[in-house]
Amino acid sequence: MTKIGPTIVSAAIGIMNTARGFGLNDRWVVVALLGVGAVLRLAALDLHSLWLDEATSLQFARHATRGCLLAEVNNPPLFRLLLHGWIRLGPVGSDVWLRLLPALFGVLTCVAFWPLARRILERRAALVALALLIFNPYHLLFSQEVRAYSLLILLGVVALLLHFRTQQRPGSWGSGVAYCAVLAAGLHTHYQFAWVALVLGVHRLVALRGRSLREGAALLAPMVAAALLFLPWVLIFLSRVTAQQRGYTTDLLGRVASLPFMLLLGESAVVRQYPLPHREVVLGHLWLVVPFVLAIAPLLFWGVRSLWRKRPEGRLLLLVGAVPMVALALLFPVLPLFTARYLAFLIPVVCVVVAAPGEGPRRGEAKGGRRWPVLAALGVVLALQLLSLVRYHADPAFGREDWRGVARYVTRHQVPGSVIVFDKHYVQIPFDRYYRGGAPRVGLPDSDQDREQLLARLAAQYDGRVVLVVSHAWNTSPPSTRVLSRTLCERRARIFRRSNGIEVHLFGRCPKSAGVADRGVADRSSIFTDGRAPSTLTRELE
Repeated sequence: MTKIGPTIVSAAIGIMNTARGFGLNDRWVVVALLGVGAVLRLAALDLHSLWLDEATSLQFARHATRGCLLAEVNNPPLFRLLLHGWIRLGPVGSDVWLRLLPALFGVLTCVAFWPLARRILERRAALVALALLIFNPYHLLFSQEVRAYSLLILLGVVALLLHFRTQQRPGSWGSGVAYCAVLAAGLHTHYQFAWVALVLGVHRLVALRGRSLREGAALLAPMVAAALLFLPWVLIFLSRVTAQQRGYTTDLLGRVASLPFMLLLGESAVVRQYPLPHREVVLGHLWLVVPFVLAIAPLLFWGVRSLWRKRPEGRLLLLVGAVPMVALALLFPVLPLFTARYLAFLIPVVCVVVAAPGEGPRRGEAKGGRRWPVLAALGVVLALQLLSLVRYHADPAFGREDWRGVARYVTRHQVPGSVIVFDKHYVQIPFDRYYRGGAPRVGLPDSDQDREQLLARLAAQYDGRVVLVVSHAWNTSPPSTRVLSRTLCERRARIFRRSNGIEVHLFGRCPKSAGVADRGVADRSSIFTDGRAPSTLTRELE
């Protein structure tokens, strides 16, 4: 891998130099990279079915405008309002149309990133940073997901660009209004954008030294106006927010350590299949993780040092990256929000930091002996990105929850007169997106006692013909499969192992000869003993 790395980067640099030799300047290299980025983000938009969060976003967006605005307060309303308008322009039943909106945001991010990278880095390093973003599997994932993250990343890049522009020309009211609009839009897209706004605001306050009163007012006006525009939503949030339980409040060290890996290689590099824990998955991919760690550690060190020493824009970029990570890590015991997904707006920041060591020495500086180690490390990262992209498109084990496959399976195997029961009521949302049958569907309540009583009534009402769909049920006790197994026999079960996993259990009346030991599945772990397919497990109990 270390031999492949410098070969890839050297070949890329050679291609760029050859192109310039034929009269093709950097502009055409950038255009070519942006074209590749657009193809990657706009192709195969329906490769994977919508998963739970995407289907929930769509459900909120289908409300009337006021209902869409106030559908939830866990996320600000801008993206779902945009989606609300978008689904009225095209076929709402098309996954391609739904994902086209975030894909366009992803393409625009690549376009806006080039001037940002060029402002902070010299030409060659800026091209490397652009390539790191173009081939970034995590950014590709968010560009093909009906969620707010691709818009969040775009607004983060544009906010930095406008911050630099208005800092240099505080009297430009057009740029000031645009900057205010972008800051307000970012705050209304995702709460984590507040960290970006905070860093930029403090930087703007520091920049007031030596400025006239008029220039100071022009510098602060966009920040103050954006905060005032966000205030109404803050009041709505405070009036409606409720305490929530989160099932992931541990392993902060692992989340911090894996953040560079996620931001550069994404979830498709190390494919996790339910029910394997993350630690086992990582141990099974040490051949991929170890080269990445050996490559990324020196790149991050050299990149941080280079940006901090050479340019004030680089120092601000480092603060935009560091402040959210440190703050969320410190708040994790009371507010467990340190996840790579919530920090997706740092993808462009990491691309710049990793590419910064590729800069040559400035005039008057001694040439260092790290050119080939930098090329090798960058080549390893790019090679692993390409591997992750291949897995993203070609690995049948990768993907979000396969609700399209679940709906087909249930339609094919359900017995006439069955009822479909969802262990968690909200997982019915993505299932209904793809299910075309007419069977009644019921979501179970959160209370364990109410859940057991409802399962008993449904089993009696439908003569034991129950299809149980289980997903996101890590805090259900006792498992609904065990509750049904007290009175029914499990005829068929299938596990869709992608990501969080989906279990489908088909129950029926037990034969008169069946004893208690023959009913259902006494131990849920026995479902996972069949390994006939790489992406799904099936157990036939008939």
